[in-house]
Amino acid sequence: MLNPCFADSSLNEFDPDEPPLLAEPDAARLIGRSTSWLSYHRRADRVRIAAGEPLHGPRWFKSRSTGRCFYRRDDLVAWLNSELLETA
Repeated sequence: MLNPCFADSSLNEFDPDEPPLLAEPDAARLIGRSTSWLSYHRRADRVRIAAGEPLHGPRWFKSRSTGRCFYRRDDLVAWLNSELLETA
């Protein structure tokens, strides 16, 4: 996924050795947020999902066996792109 907003960024580089899912700390680091921010938005988005509303935070996946949350890199980049506003 090539994003013109990240033309000079490593976000556009694909590493075949990269894991398909990012753990919460790595996801937070990628989008420049804290793990508590991700946790807050997961809680708030659960309410939105129940009400049939769109998510405000990035998509996530929860492991059935461990309960840990994971994020796809492409979902994080897509969410970040949707949050960016061009100002100049």
